[in-house]
Amino acid sequence: MFFDRNIASLEKFHRNTCAELERQTGKAGGRFSVERAKKGAPTLLLTGGDGKRKYFHSGYDPVQEAEKTAKLLTERIKGESSIIFLGMGLGYLPIATAPGLSQDQKLVIIEPSPEVFRLSLRHMDLTPILDRPNTRIFVGPAATEWLDDMRQERNLKTVYHLYPPYASVFPELAVFAERLDLLSGAGIKHALDYPKFANDPPRALVFEGGFFLEKELVTAFDMSNVDYKTIPVRISGKADSGFVKELMTELTRFKPDFVLSVNQIGFDIDGKLARLLSYYKIPFVCWFVDNPSPLLQCSGANAAEYGIYLTWDRSYVPPMKALGFDKTEYLPYATDSTIFHPPDTPAEKKYPVSFVGNSMAGIINTRLRELEKSPDLLRVYEKLKDIPEGPDGTITAAEAIGAVGASHGARASLEAALVSEWTRRKRVKHLMALERFRPHVFGDDGWKKLLTPSFTIHPPVDYRAKLPDVYRASVINLNILNVQSLDSPNQRLFDVSACGSLLLTDGVGSASQFLEPGVSVETYRTRGELRDKTGYYLDNPQKRIKIERSASETILARHTYSHRIHELFNILRKRFQS
Repeated sequence: MFFDRNIASLEKFHRNTCAELERQTGKAGGRFSVERAKKGAPTLLLTGGDGKRKYFHSGYDPVQEAEKTAKLLTERIKGESSIIFLGMGLGYLPIATAPGLSQDQKLVIIEPSPEVFRLSLRHMDLTPILDRPNTRIFVGPAATEWLDDMRQERNLKTVYHLYPPYASVFPELAVFAERLDLLSGAGIKHALDYPKFANDPPRALVFEGGFFLEKELVTAFDMSNVDYKTIPVRISGKADSGFVKELMTELTRFKPDFVLSVNQIGFDIDGKLARLLSYYKIPFVCWFVDNPSPLLQCSGANAAEYGIYLTWDRSYVPPMKALGFDKTEYLPYATDSTIFHPPDTPAEKKYPVSFVGNSMAGIINTRLRELEKSPDLLRVYEKLKDIPEGPDGTITAAEAIGAVGASHGARASLEAALVSEWTRRKRVKHLMALERFRPHVFGDDGWKKLLTPSFTIHPPVDYRAKLPDVYRASVINLNILNVQSLDSPNQRLFDVSACGSLLLTDGVGSASQFLEPGVSVETYRTRGELRDKTGYYLDNPQKRIKIERSASETILARHTYSHRIHELFNILRKRFQS
Protein backbone atom coordinates (compact mmCIF):
# COMPACT_ATOMS: atom_id res chain seq x y z
CA MET A 1 0.00 0.00 0.00
CA PHE A 2 2.76 2.46 0.96
CA PHE A 3 5.61 1.12 -1.15
CA ASP A 4 4.75 2.66 -4.55
CA ARG A 5 4.01 6.05 -2.99
CA ASN A 6 7.28 6.04 -1.05
CA ILE A 7 9.32 4.94 -4.07
CA ALA A 8 7.80 7.75 -6.13
CA SER A 9 8.95 10.28 -3.52
CA LEU A 10 12.39 8.73 -3.35
CA GLU A 11 12.80 8.87 -7.12
CA LYS A 12 11.68 12.50 -7.20
CA PHE A 13 13.57 13.90 -4.22
CA HIS A 14 16.24 11.34 -3.21
CA ARG A 15 17.73 9.81 -6.36
CA ASN A 16 21.03 8.93 -4.69
CA THR A 17 19.18 6.91 -2.06
CA CYS A 18 17.29 5.04 -4.79
CA ALA A 19 20.54 4.26 -6.54
CA GLU A 20 22.10 3.00 -3.32
CA LEU A 21 19.12 0.71 -2.68
CA GLU A 22 19.46 -0.73 -6.18
CA ARG A 23 23.16 -1.43 -5.58
CA GLN A 24 22.28 -3.26 -2.36
CA THR A 25 19.51 -5.39 -3.95
CA GLY A 26 20.09 -9.11 -3.58
CA LYS A 27 22.58 -8.83 -0.74
CA ALA A 28 22.12 -10.99 2.36
CA GLY A 29 19.18 -10.10 4.57
CA GLY A 30 16.44 -11.83 6.46
CA ARG A 31 17.55 -10.85 9.95
CA PHE A 32 14.79 -8.26 10.32
CA SER A 33 11.05 -8.71 10.20
CA VAL A 34 7.87 -6.85 11.03
CA GLU A 35 4.96 -7.89 13.22
CA ARG A 36 1.94 -6.08 14.60
CA ALA A 37 2.07 -4.39 17.98
CA LYS A 38 -0.89 -4.80 20.32
CA LYS A 39 -2.36 -1.48 19.13
CA GLY A 40 -2.11 -2.68 15.52
CA ALA A 41 0.81 -0.63 14.20
CA PRO A 42 3.82 -2.45 12.73
CA THR A 43 6.88 -2.94 14.90
CA LEU A 44 10.39 -3.96 13.87
CA LEU A 45 12.32 -6.88 15.33
CA LEU A 46 15.65 -8.57 14.81
CA THR A 47 16.13 -12.32 15.20
CA GLY A 48 19.68 -13.23 16.19
CA GLY A 49 21.63 -16.35 15.35
CA ASP A 50 20.73 -17.76 18.76
CA GLY A 51 17.02 -17.28 18.07
CA LYS A 52 16.65 -14.35 20.48
CA ARG A 53 14.35 -11.56 19.31
CA LYS A 54 15.18 -7.87 19.76
CA TYR A 55 12.38 -5.33 19.30
CA PHE A 56 13.22 -1.91 17.88
CA HIS A 57 9.89 -0.29 18.80
CA SER A 58 7.27 -0.69 21.47
CA GLY A 59 5.40 -3.98 21.31
CA TYR A 60 2.29 -2.17 22.51
CA ASP A 61 2.03 1.26 20.86
CA PRO A 62 5.06 2.39 18.79
CA VAL A 63 3.25 5.55 17.65
CA GLN A 64 2.77 6.84 21.21
CA GLU A 65 6.32 5.85 22.10
CA ALA A 66 7.68 7.98 19.24
CA GLU A 67 5.45 10.95 20.07
CA LYS A 68 6.78 11.07 23.64
CA THR A 69 10.41 11.07 22.46
CA ALA A 70 9.63 13.62 19.74
CA LYS A 71 8.36 16.08 22.37
CA LEU A 72 11.73 15.96 24.11
CA LEU A 73 13.62 16.33 20.84
CA THR A 74 11.49 19.32 19.81
CA GLU A 75 12.76 21.24 22.86
CA ARG A 76 16.36 20.34 22.07
CA ILE A 77 16.28 21.40 18.40
CA LYS A 78 15.14 24.98 19.05
CA GLY A 79 17.76 27.27 17.54
CA GLU A 80 19.70 24.39 15.98
CA SER A 81 20.34 24.01 12.24
CA SER A 82 19.64 20.30 11.94
CA ILE A 83 18.58 17.09 13.58
CA ILE A 84 20.28 13.83 12.70
CA PHE A 85 18.76 10.41 13.35
CA LEU A 86 21.39 7.71 13.71
CA GLY A 87 19.12 4.79 12.86
CA MET A 88 15.44 5.25 12.05
CA GLY A 89 13.78 1.85 12.54
CA LEU A 90 10.52 1.94 10.64
CA GLY A 91 10.55 5.74 10.78
CA TYR A 92 8.19 6.52 13.64
CA LEU A 93 10.46 9.04 15.36
CA PRO A 94 11.47 11.11 12.29
CA ILE A 95 7.80 11.26 11.25
CA ALA A 96 6.74 12.42 14.73
CA THR A 97 9.55 14.99 14.91
CA ALA A 98 9.17 16.53 11.43
CA PRO A 99 6.14 18.75 12.26
CA GLY A 100 8.20 20.55 14.90
CA LEU A 101 10.92 21.54 12.41
CA SER A 102 11.03 24.73 10.40
CA GLN A 103 11.47 24.57 6.64
CA ASP A 104 15.08 25.71 7.05
CA GLN A 105 16.10 23.02 9.52
CA LYS A 106 17.68 19.93 8.06
CA LEU A 107 16.36 16.46 8.88
CA VAL A 108 19.08 13.90 8.23
CA ILE A 109 18.52 10.13 8.46
CA ILE A 110 21.41 7.68 8.64
CA GLU A 111 20.08 4.14 8.25
CA PRO A 112 22.89 1.56 8.24
CA SER A 113 20.63 -1.32 7.13
CA PRO A 114 19.16 -1.31 3.60
CA GLU A 115 17.01 -4.23 4.73
CA VAL A 116 15.40 -2.13 7.47
CA PHE A 117 14.88 0.78 5.08
CA ARG A 118 13.08 -1.48 2.58
CA LEU A 119 10.81 -2.72 5.36
CA SER A 120 9.98 0.86 6.31
CA LEU A 121 9.09 1.63 2.67
CA ARG A 122 6.63 -1.27 2.66
CA HIS A 123 4.98 -0.77 6.06
CA MET A 124 5.02 3.00 6.70
CA ASP A 125 3.95 6.16 4.92
CA LEU A 126 7.26 8.00 4.82
CA THR A 127 6.12 10.82 2.55
CA PRO A 128 5.82 13.34 5.44
CA ILE A 129 9.60 13.22 5.67
CA LEU A 130 10.50 12.23 2.11
CA ASP A 131 8.57 15.15 0.59
CA ARG A 132 9.69 17.92 2.99
CA PRO A 133 12.47 20.30 1.97
CA ASN A 134 15.86 19.82 3.64
CA THR A 135 15.42 16.10 4.29
CA ARG A 136 18.47 13.98 3.47
CA ILE A 137 18.61 10.20 3.69
CA PHE A 138 21.69 8.01 3.59
CA VAL A 139 21.38 4.22 3.59
CA GLY A 140 24.07 1.59 4.11
CA PRO A 141 27.59 2.53 2.95
CA ALA A 142 26.32 5.92 1.79
CA ALA A 143 26.63 7.07 5.39
CA THR A 144 30.29 7.78 4.62
CA GLU A 145 29.11 10.33 2.05
CA TRP A 146 27.04 11.99 4.75
CA LEU A 147 29.97 12.26 7.12
CA ASP A 148 32.21 13.80 4.44
CA ASP A 149 29.44 16.24 3.60
CA MET A 150 29.08 17.32 7.23
CA ARG A 151 32.80 17.93 7.54
CA GLN A 152 32.45 20.88 5.19
CA GLU A 153 30.22 22.72 7.64
CA ARG A 154 31.72 25.05 10.22
CA ASN A 155 30.26 25.83 13.63
CA LEU A 156 27.78 23.01 13.10
CA LYS A 157 24.71 23.49 15.27
CA THR A 158 22.98 20.14 15.40
CA VAL A 159 21.11 17.71 17.57
CA TYR A 160 21.59 14.03 16.95
CA HIS A 161 19.61 11.09 18.24
CA LEU A 162 21.26 7.68 18.42
CA TYR A 163 18.33 5.30 18.29
CA PRO A 164 18.89 3.16 21.44
CA PRO A 165 18.24 -0.34 19.92
CA TYR A 166 20.83 0.40 17.23
CA ALA A 167 23.74 1.03 19.60
CA SER A 168 24.60 -2.67 20.09
CA VAL A 169 23.59 -3.91 16.62
CA PHE A 170 25.37 -1.18 14.64
CA PRO A 171 28.38 -0.02 16.69
CA GLU A 172 29.58 2.15 13.79
CA LEU A 173 26.82 4.60 14.69
CA ALA A 174 28.52 5.28 18.01
CA VAL A 175 31.63 6.25 16.02
CA PHE A 176 29.51 8.66 13.97
CA ALA A 177 28.15 10.14 17.21
CA GLU A 178 31.67 10.78 18.49
CA ARG A 179 32.62 12.43 15.20
CA LEU A 180 29.53 14.60 15.39
CA ASP A 181 30.63 15.76 18.81
CA LEU A 182 33.98 16.74 17.37
CA LEU A 183 32.43 18.45 14.33
CA SER A 184 30.22 20.60 16.51
CA GLY A 185 33.02 21.15 19.02
CA ALA A 186 34.84 23.98 17.24
CA GLY A 187 32.07 26.48 17.88
CA ILE A 188 31.62 25.26 21.44
CA LYS A 189 35.32 25.52 22.20
CA HIS A 190 35.35 29.13 21.06
CA ALA A 191 32.27 29.88 23.18
CA LEU A 192 33.90 28.30 26.24
CA ASP A 193 37.21 30.10 25.82
CA TYR A 194 36.43 32.75 28.43
CA PRO A 195 38.54 33.80 31.46
CA LYS A 196 38.00 31.58 34.49
CA PHE A 197 37.93 32.91 38.06
CA ALA A 198 37.68 36.53 37.01
CA ASN A 199 34.49 36.63 39.11
CA ASP A 200 34.57 37.17 42.86
CA PRO A 201 33.10 34.98 44.19
CA PRO A 202 33.42 32.42 41.38
CA ARG A 203 30.39 31.17 39.42
CA ALA A 204 29.46 27.52 39.99
CA LEU A 205 27.50 24.97 37.96
CA VAL A 206 26.32 22.27 40.37
CA PHE A 207 25.42 18.73 39.31
CA GLU A 208 22.17 17.91 41.10
CA GLY A 209 21.38 14.25 41.70
CA GLY A 210 19.42 14.53 44.96
CA PHE A 211 22.45 13.44 46.96
CA PHE A 212 23.66 14.34 50.46
CA LEU A 213 25.53 17.66 50.68
CA GLU A 214 24.11 19.18 47.49
CA LYS A 215 21.47 21.26 49.31
CA GLU A 216 23.96 22.25 51.98
CA LEU A 217 26.38 23.58 49.37
CA VAL A 218 23.64 25.44 47.52
CA THR A 219 22.54 27.04 50.82
CA ALA A 220 26.13 28.08 51.48
CA PHE A 221 26.31 29.60 47.99
CA ASP A 222 23.15 31.59 48.74
CA MET A 223 24.56 32.85 52.03
CA SER A 224 27.81 33.90 50.35
CA ASN A 225 26.13 35.55 47.33
CA VAL A 226 27.68 33.05 44.92
CA ASP A 227 26.20 33.07 41.41
CA TYR A 228 25.36 29.45 40.65
CA LYS A 229 23.07 27.20 38.65
CA THR A 230 22.09 23.57 39.11
CA ILE A 231 21.71 20.99 36.36
CA PRO A 232 19.89 17.69 36.95
CA VAL A 233 21.99 14.59 36.32
CA ARG A 234 21.09 11.00 35.65
CA ILE A 235 22.93 8.62 37.96
CA SER A 236 23.93 5.71 35.75
CA GLY A 237 27.72 5.56 35.66
CA LYS A 238 27.53 5.53 31.84
CA ALA A 239 28.05 8.29 29.32
CA ASP A 240 24.74 9.96 28.51
CA SER A 241 24.75 11.88 25.22
CA GLY A 242 21.52 13.71 26.12
CA PHE A 243 22.94 14.98 29.39
CA VAL A 244 26.22 15.99 27.73
CA LYS A 245 24.28 18.04 25.19
CA GLU A 246 22.35 19.79 27.98
CA LEU A 247 25.57 20.39 29.87
CA MET A 248 27.36 21.94 26.90
CA THR A 249 24.39 24.23 26.31
CA GLU A 250 24.40 25.34 29.96
CA LEU A 251 28.15 25.89 29.93
CA THR A 252 27.95 28.18 26.90
CA ARG A 253 25.02 30.12 28.36
CA PHE A 254 26.04 30.45 32.01
CA LYS A 255 29.85 30.44 31.60
CA PRO A 256 30.70 29.10 35.09
CA ASP A 257 34.15 29.25 36.59
CA PHE A 258 33.87 25.61 37.63
CA VAL A 259 31.58 22.57 37.75
CA LEU A 260 30.88 20.89 41.10
CA SER A 261 29.83 17.28 41.69
CA VAL A 262 29.36 15.41 44.96
CA ASN A 263 30.66 11.83 44.87
CA GLN A 264 31.33 12.11 41.12
CA ILE A 265 27.57 12.13 40.40
CA GLY A 266 26.99 12.88 36.71
CA PHE A 267 30.37 11.53 35.63
CA ASP A 268 30.65 8.24 33.76
CA ILE A 269 32.98 5.58 35.12
CA ASP A 270 34.99 5.51 31.86
CA GLY A 271 36.09 9.13 32.27
CA LYS A 272 34.56 10.46 29.03
CA LEU A 273 32.94 13.50 30.65
CA ALA A 274 36.07 14.29 32.68
CA ARG A 275 38.14 14.27 29.48
CA LEU A 276 35.52 16.35 27.66
CA LEU A 277 35.57 19.07 30.33
CA SER A 278 39.35 19.10 30.30
CA TYR A 279 39.33 19.37 26.50
CA TYR A 280 37.22 22.53 26.81
CA LYS A 281 39.34 23.74 29.77
CA ILE A 282 36.43 23.78 32.21
CA PRO A 283 37.65 23.26 35.81
CA PHE A 284 35.60 20.73 37.75
CA VAL A 285 35.50 19.53 41.33
CA CYS A 286 34.51 16.07 42.54
CA TRP A 287 34.03 16.15 46.32
CA PHE A 288 33.93 12.61 47.68
CA VAL A 289 31.91 12.37 50.90
CA ASP A 290 32.06 8.55 51.07
CA ASN A 291 34.83 6.03 50.57
CA PRO A 292 35.96 6.94 47.03
CA SER A 293 37.29 3.49 46.18
CA PRO A 294 33.95 1.77 45.39
CA LEU A 295 32.71 4.91 43.63
CA LEU A 296 35.78 4.97 41.40
CA GLN A 297 35.67 1.16 41.00
CA CYS A 298 39.41 1.12 41.70
CA SER A 299 39.98 2.99 38.43
CA GLY A 300 41.77 6.22 37.58
CA ALA A 301 39.76 6.79 34.39
CA ASN A 302 38.31 10.04 35.73
CA ALA A 303 41.67 11.56 36.58
CA ALA A 304 41.82 14.52 34.21
CA GLU A 305 43.88 17.67 33.77
CA TYR A 306 41.16 20.12 34.80
CA GLY A 307 39.81 18.09 37.71
CA ILE A 308 40.20 18.83 41.42
CA TYR A 309 39.37 15.88 43.69
CA LEU A 310 38.46 16.40 47.32
CA THR A 311 37.96 13.78 50.00
CA TRP A 312 36.29 14.16 53.38
CA ASP A 313 38.80 11.79 55.03
CA ARG A 314 42.52 12.57 54.91
CA SER A 315 43.47 8.88 54.75
CA TYR A 316 41.96 8.51 51.26
CA VAL A 317 44.31 11.07 49.68
CA PRO A 318 47.29 8.69 49.14
CA PRO A 319 45.19 5.85 47.58
CA MET A 320 43.53 8.31 45.21
CA LYS A 321 46.89 9.74 44.17
CA ALA A 322 48.11 6.19 43.57
CA LEU A 323 45.22 5.76 41.10
CA GLY A 324 46.37 8.85 39.20
CA PHE A 325 44.32 11.57 40.89
CA ASP A 326 47.32 13.84 41.49
CA LYS A 327 45.23 16.90 42.33
CA THR A 328 43.53 15.35 45.36
CA GLU A 329 43.15 17.39 48.54
CA TYR A 330 41.52 17.02 51.93
CA LEU A 331 38.34 18.96 52.61
CA PRO A 332 36.34 17.75 55.63
CA TYR A 333 32.66 17.91 56.40
CA ALA A 334 31.10 20.94 58.11
CA THR A 335 27.55 21.91 59.12
CA ASP A 336 24.67 23.83 57.59
CA SER A 337 24.18 26.57 60.17
CA THR A 338 20.70 27.44 58.85
CA ILE A 339 19.49 24.05 60.10
CA PHE A 340 21.86 22.95 62.86
CA HIS A 341 22.13 25.58 65.59
CA PRO A 342 21.12 25.89 69.27
CA PRO A 343 17.37 26.17 69.95
CA ASP A 344 15.86 29.59 70.66
CA THR A 345 14.55 28.23 73.97
CA PRO A 346 15.94 25.29 75.97
CA ALA A 347 14.84 22.01 74.35
CA GLU A 348 13.04 19.29 76.31
CA LYS A 349 15.39 16.34 76.75
CA LYS A 350 13.23 13.38 75.67
CA TYR A 351 16.02 10.90 75.06
CA PRO A 352 18.72 10.16 77.69
CA VAL A 353 20.86 8.39 75.05
CA SER A 354 20.21 8.36 71.30
CA PHE A 355 21.86 7.01 68.19
CA VAL A 356 20.86 7.95 64.65
CA GLY A 357 22.14 5.61 61.98
CA ASN A 358 21.61 2.77 59.52
CA SER A 359 21.75 -0.89 60.46
CA MET A 360 23.41 -1.42 57.03
CA ALA A 361 21.14 -4.42 56.33
CA GLY A 362 19.77 -3.07 53.06
CA ILE A 363 23.18 -1.98 51.80
CA ILE A 364 24.72 -5.38 52.56
CA ASN A 365 21.90 -7.27 50.83
CA THR A 366 22.17 -5.07 47.74
CA ARG A 367 25.92 -5.53 47.48
CA LEU A 368 25.70 -9.29 47.97
CA ARG A 369 23.15 -9.53 45.16
CA GLU A 370 25.64 -7.70 42.95
CA LEU A 371 28.20 -10.40 43.81
CA GLU A 372 25.99 -13.40 42.99
CA LYS A 373 27.80 -13.87 39.66
CA SER A 374 31.21 -13.77 41.38
CA PRO A 375 31.45 -16.86 43.63
CA ASP A 376 35.16 -16.25 44.33
CA LEU A 377 34.36 -12.84 45.78
CA LEU A 378 31.47 -14.22 47.80
CA ARG A 379 33.90 -16.69 49.36
CA VAL A 380 36.23 -13.78 50.22
CA TYR A 381 33.28 -12.03 51.85
CA GLU A 382 32.43 -15.08 53.96
CA LYS A 383 36.07 -15.40 54.98
CA LEU A 384 36.53 -11.77 56.00
CA LYS A 385 33.16 -10.71 57.35
CA ASP A 386 34.12 -11.78 60.90
CA ILE A 387 37.22 -9.57 61.03
CA PRO A 388 36.98 -7.19 64.02
CA GLU A 389 36.07 -3.58 63.24
CA GLY A 390 38.82 -1.10 62.56
CA PRO A 391 41.29 0.01 59.89
CA ASP A 392 43.34 -3.21 60.08
CA GLY A 393 40.39 -5.10 58.65
CA THR A 394 40.03 -2.65 55.80
CA ILE A 395 43.68 -3.04 54.84
CA THR A 396 43.43 -6.82 54.98
CA ALA A 397 40.32 -6.70 52.81
CA ALA A 398 42.00 -4.55 50.18
CA GLU A 399 44.88 -7.02 49.96
CA ALA A 400 42.53 -10.00 49.73
CA ILE A 401 40.36 -8.31 47.11
CA GLY A 402 43.43 -7.47 45.05
CA ALA A 403 44.44 -11.13 45.00
CA VAL A 404 41.16 -12.17 43.38
CA GLY A 405 40.68 -11.72 39.65
CA ALA A 406 37.50 -9.70 39.15
CA SER A 407 36.13 -6.64 37.41
CA HIS A 408 36.52 -3.27 39.08
CA GLY A 409 32.77 -3.12 39.67
CA ALA A 410 32.63 -6.50 41.42
CA ARG A 411 35.61 -5.66 43.61
CA ALA A 412 33.98 -2.36 44.55
CA SER A 413 30.80 -4.23 45.54
CA LEU A 414 32.82 -6.60 47.72
CA GLU A 415 34.62 -3.77 49.47
CA ALA A 416 31.33 -1.95 50.11
CA ALA A 417 29.73 -5.16 51.44
CA LEU A 418 32.62 -5.80 53.84
CA VAL A 419 32.80 -2.21 55.11
CA SER A 420 29.04 -2.25 55.70
CA GLU A 421 29.16 -5.62 57.48
CA TRP A 422 32.00 -4.52 59.76
CA THR A 423 30.19 -1.27 60.53
CA ARG A 424 27.00 -3.13 61.42
CA ARG A 425 28.82 -5.46 63.81
CA LYS A 426 30.68 -2.58 65.40
CA ARG A 427 27.49 -0.58 65.95
CA VAL A 428 25.64 -3.51 67.49
CA LYS A 429 28.48 -4.22 69.94
CA HIS A 430 28.71 -0.59 71.02
CA LEU A 431 24.96 -0.19 71.42
CA MET A 432 24.63 -3.41 73.40
CA ALA A 433 27.31 -2.08 75.78
CA LEU A 434 24.76 0.63 76.72
CA GLU A 435 21.75 -1.66 77.04
CA ARG A 436 21.10 -0.73 80.67
CA PHE A 437 20.63 2.93 79.66
CA ARG A 438 17.77 1.89 77.32
CA PRO A 439 18.96 3.96 74.30
CA HIS A 440 16.72 5.32 71.58
CA VAL A 441 17.79 4.29 68.06
CA PHE A 442 16.57 6.15 64.96
CA GLY A 443 16.95 4.13 61.78
CA ASP A 444 15.68 1.33 59.57
CA ASP A 445 13.73 -1.78 60.61
CA GLY A 446 16.92 -3.86 60.49
CA TRP A 447 17.65 -2.71 64.05
CA LYS A 448 14.64 -4.64 65.37
CA LYS A 449 16.38 -7.93 64.53
CA LEU A 450 19.75 -6.83 65.89
CA LEU A 451 18.88 -5.24 69.26
CA THR A 452 16.99 -6.36 72.36
CA PRO A 453 13.63 -4.98 73.59
CA SER A 454 15.57 -2.67 75.94
CA PHE A 455 16.07 -0.37 72.96
CA THR A 456 13.37 1.92 71.57
CA ILE A 457 13.52 1.79 67.77
CA HIS A 458 12.24 4.88 65.95
CA PRO A 459 11.72 5.26 62.18
CA PRO A 460 14.34 7.13 60.15
CA VAL A 461 14.24 10.91 60.53
CA ASP A 462 14.47 13.46 57.75
CA TYR A 463 17.95 15.00 57.80
CA ARG A 464 16.88 18.59 57.32
CA ALA A 465 13.39 18.68 58.85
CA LYS A 466 13.58 16.42 61.94
CA LEU A 467 17.17 15.47 62.75
CA PRO A 468 18.12 18.78 64.46
CA ASP A 469 15.22 18.29 66.89
CA VAL A 470 16.41 14.77 67.76
CA TYR A 471 19.92 16.06 68.47
CA ARG A 472 18.60 18.89 70.66
CA ALA A 473 16.22 16.55 72.54
CA SER A 474 18.98 14.04 73.41
CA VAL A 475 21.05 14.31 76.59
CA ILE A 476 23.81 12.25 74.97
CA ASN A 477 24.14 11.86 71.21
CA LEU A 478 26.12 8.73 70.51
CA ASN A 479 28.47 8.56 67.55
CA ILE A 480 29.70 5.16 66.30
CA LEU A 481 31.85 5.83 63.26
CA ASN A 482 31.51 3.83 60.07
CA VAL A 483 34.71 1.82 59.63
CA GLN A 484 35.37 3.78 56.42
CA SER A 485 36.04 6.82 58.69
CA LEU A 486 39.75 6.32 59.14
CA ASP A 487 41.24 9.72 59.85
CA SER A 488 38.39 12.26 59.90
CA PRO A 489 35.06 12.66 61.71
CA ASN A 490 31.69 12.13 60.11
CA GLN A 491 28.89 14.64 59.57
CA ARG A 492 27.41 13.97 63.02
CA LEU A 493 30.31 15.61 64.89
CA PHE A 494 29.63 18.96 63.23
CA ASP A 495 25.81 18.80 63.29
CA VAL A 496 25.33 17.66 66.90
CA SER A 497 27.89 20.17 68.17
CA ALA A 498 26.31 23.01 66.18
CA CYS A 499 22.95 22.22 67.85
CA GLY A 500 24.49 22.83 71.26
CA SER A 501 24.21 19.17 72.34
CA LEU A 502 26.72 16.71 73.73
CA LEU A 503 28.40 14.29 71.34
CA LEU A 504 30.04 11.16 72.72
CA THR A 505 32.16 9.78 69.89
CA ASP A 506 34.85 7.28 69.04
CA GLY A 507 37.66 8.30 66.70
CA VAL A 508 39.51 10.34 69.30
CA GLY A 509 42.24 11.44 66.88
CA SER A 510 39.87 12.57 64.15
CA ALA A 511 37.56 14.45 66.53
CA SER A 512 40.45 16.29 68.15
CA GLN A 513 41.32 17.94 64.80
CA PHE A 514 38.23 20.15 65.29
CA LEU A 515 37.17 20.00 68.95
CA GLU A 516 39.07 19.54 72.20
CA PRO A 517 38.19 16.31 74.06
CA GLY A 518 36.76 17.06 77.49
CA VAL A 519 36.25 20.72 76.57
CA SER A 520 34.04 20.84 73.45
CA VAL A 521 33.48 17.13 72.73
CA GLU A 522 33.67 13.88 74.66
CA THR A 523 35.36 10.78 73.28
CA TYR A 524 35.82 7.09 74.10
CA ARG A 525 38.26 4.43 72.96
CA THR A 526 36.70 1.23 74.34
CA ARG A 527 33.21 0.00 75.01
CA GLY A 528 33.96 0.07 78.73
CA GLU A 529 34.95 3.73 78.49
CA LEU A 530 31.81 4.40 76.45
CA ARG A 531 29.64 2.87 79.17
CA ASP A 532 31.41 4.76 81.98
CA LYS A 533 31.25 8.18 80.28
CA THR A 534 27.60 7.72 79.38
CA GLY A 535 26.76 7.23 83.05
CA TYR A 536 29.00 10.13 84.07
CA TYR A 537 27.39 12.73 81.81
CA LEU A 538 23.87 11.57 82.62
CA ASP A 539 24.72 12.26 86.28
CA ASN A 540 26.62 15.54 85.73
CA PRO A 541 24.49 17.96 83.68
CA GLN A 542 26.55 21.06 84.50
CA LYS A 543 29.72 19.52 83.07
CA ARG A 544 27.77 18.44 80.00
CA ILE A 545 26.25 21.91 79.42
CA LYS A 546 29.67 23.54 79.55
CA ILE A 547 30.96 21.21 76.82
CA GLU A 548 27.83 21.76 74.70
CA ARG A 549 28.26 25.56 74.68
CA SER A 550 31.93 25.35 73.77
CA ALA A 551 31.19 22.89 70.96
CA SER A 552 28.49 25.04 69.39
CA GLU A 553 30.58 28.21 69.51
CA THR A 554 33.58 26.49 67.90
CA ILE A 555 31.70 24.77 65.08
CA LEU A 556 29.56 27.75 64.10
CA ALA A 557 32.57 30.08 64.15
CA ARG A 558 34.90 27.87 62.06
CA HIS A 559 33.25 24.84 60.49
CA THR A 560 30.12 25.65 58.50
CA TYR A 561 29.68 24.92 54.79
CA SER A 562 30.06 28.63 54.15
CA HIS A 563 33.57 28.27 55.55
CA ARG A 564 34.19 25.19 53.40
CA ILE A 565 33.19 26.78 50.11
CA HIS A 566 35.64 29.61 50.70
CA GLU A 567 38.32 26.99 51.35
CA LEU A 568 37.23 25.37 48.08
CA PHE A 569 37.51 28.69 46.23
CA ASN A 570 41.05 29.13 47.52
CA ILE A 571 41.99 25.66 46.25
CA LEU A 572 40.52 26.43 42.82
CA ARG A 573 42.11 29.86 42.50
CA LYS A 574 45.50 28.48 43.46
CA ARG A 575 45.23 25.91 40.70
CA PHE A 576 43.41 27.71 37.88
CA GLN A 577 43.47 31.50 38.28
CA SER A 578 45.80 33.03 35.71
